[in-house]
Amino acid sequence: MLVFVGHGFREKFVAVQAVWLLIAGLGAVLVVSGSWQGLLQGEFGGIGTVLVLSSAVVWALYSIMLKSLLYKSNLGMTTLSVLLLGLLMLIPIFVYSEGWKDIRGISSSGWISVVVLGVGSTGMASILYNYSLKHISGTLVASLQYPEPLITVAVASLLLQETFTLPMSIGGLLILFGVWRVQSADVYINN
Repeated sequence: MLVFVGHGFREKFVAVQAVWLLIAGLGAVLVVSGSWQGLLQGEFGGIGTVLVLSSAVVWALYSIMLKSLLYKSNLGMTTLSVLLLGLLMLIPIFVYSEGWKDIRGISSSGWISVVVLGVGSTGMASILYNYSLKHISGTLVASLQYPEPLITVAVASLLLQETFTLPMSIGGLLILFGVWRVQSADVYINN
């Protein structure tokens, strides 16, 4: 994402920030791979990892367009519009896959999950992301996304009793250190 940030956001970005972002990125890969062996052999998720990395390009373009839109538009209206456009883009897939046939089979706990995901996860995350993108640099917003794998693994280990390994912990420290250094450089650059 940071490849696009400096140009797309017209923000100051220095080489030292790229170094810290690479360190944080290495930490994220270490958290995802879960082991030294997995990291060294490139075993960190298969097709899922490729899809996530591909989505980073799409997310960067989205963030650039969104930041320019947020400069001249109302935050709440922009967020609502983006979410509604996302819903509209899903309708053809819903129709093509005949999704209405599956709706009757969704249990009440399934509908509660849909509401929690729609309002709690997607809605609140969009509001928080858009607000942060409007008020702080794109470089900082991008760097603050690195802790997501660490937070996900930590919560999964608590709630799902999944394994949290020493390499994951070290990867988490690399993430936090890299993000801290990017933020420190960002404050220095913008002052």
